[in-house]
Amino acid sequence: MIYFIVLVYIVFLSVRYRRLDKSNIPAYYLLQLILILLAGLRYNVGIDTSRYFAEYSTFPKLWELKAVFIHESNYKILWIIFESTMRSLSDSFYLVQLVLAIFVNAVVFRTIRRYSANPFLTVLFYYLLFYLNINTEILRESVCICFLLLGLGLISKKQYFRYYLLAVTAFFFHESGAILFIVPILLRIRFTKKAYLITIIVMAVISGYISIFFVDLLTSVNLFNENKFDYFDWKIASTGSLIFNYLKYVVMPVMLLFICYPRLSERDRKFIFIYIIFSIIYTEIPIFYRVRDYFFVFYLIAVTNAFARGFARRYNYAFVKISFLLVFLFISIWKTYYNESVKYNYQAYRNYYPYNSIFDEDIPQSRWDNFRNANASKD
Repeated sequence: MIYFIVLVYIVFLSVRYRRLDKSNIPAYYLLQLILILLAGLRYNVGIDTSRYFAEYSTFPKLWELKAVFIHESNYKILWIIFESTMRSLSDSFYLVQLVLAIFVNAVVFRTIRRYSANPFLTVLFYYLLFYLNINTEILRESVCICFLLLGLGLISKKQYFRYYLLAVTAFFFHESGAILFIVPILLRIRFTKKAYLITIIVMAVISGYISIFFVDLLTSVNLFNENKFDYFDWKIASTGSLIFNYLKYVVMPVMLLFICYPRLSERDRKFIFIYIIFSIIYTEIPIFYRVRDYFFVFYLIAVTNAFARGFARRYNYAFVKISFLLVFLFISIWKTYYNESVKYNYQAYRNYYPYNSIFDEDIPQSRWDNFRNANASKD
């Protein structure tokens, strides 16, 4: 119920305010505070949150931290130091999730405010499509994503030394942070509309060959444990799921890029293009959803900017805009939180609904069952 109330409030703000100005800045920051508290005060909402919560007591405090723990841990050193620091301050995991909620949402809202033509609409997209994931699941990666969001300004100012300090820091929080090292290179490449189209087509054609080479390389050097190998293929996915993923993650952004091309800034075009490229690779190698997620906030901002600034003249009609928005939301939301596994009786929405707070510390039986079934599906 609380998720729905917050959704109604965000919809109200996005309809009432088409841009951010002095009159509605308080509402914007109030919305930021609400989302911080919603994430920071949750109780075992999200599968990954439950795992971090369960293992928090095993982390040593700073003065107890030894090299052997760092060596044997599956986590990068900066995440270990972060959790050990938090545990030195409090034995409660609540402090960790509150600190992360403040950092993540403050950075996301700052980025949206800086680059979105309609910040309230972008926040609506963020809340519907990415908020639960970045705040309750990919906790370590969320820190790295925020370093990229913070680093975009440094790239535009050509302050590369400071940017690469952020990149190094991100990598020592989570391996996926390595993507930050190539982002400046990707942003420097200049494309025409034709070049965008040709590159996307070529990537779609050769993505299968790239995936074979990539998987063989990673498995040969034993970079991942065997329990991670299921991230490298779609053997368990149906043909319908593969088609839907291609429609959702590739076709939709391609349509956005070329239909709205004249109304998009070069930055928006580039981030949509990068999102498309890593989405194509993701359809072949599921682990690349981690890389794709780094550009999702920028993708949502680009969608907002295309919608707010209008399409090309011949498409610039209200009903076309509204239709595009509805189709985008439908395709993006469908199966996002309602992923059901017949074999394991796993339903993704149970990871988040109903909302439970630290004040009652209650978990519905359906969520306990979901956690157990989700873990069983990974064994």
